[in-house]
Amino acid sequence: MTPTLQELGIDRLSAEDRLALAEAIWESVAREAEQAPLTRGAT
Repeated sequence: MTPTLQELGIDRLSAEDRLALAEAIWESVAREAEQAPLTRGAT
């Protein structure tokens, strides 16, 4: 099960800190995608 914002304590961060976290997560996903392109699941 995917953890919630509340379980991770993210809901207690300021809007500015949540935005910085979202940007850091997005950048980490982009780096991984460059190394090994993401694949689409079967539909």
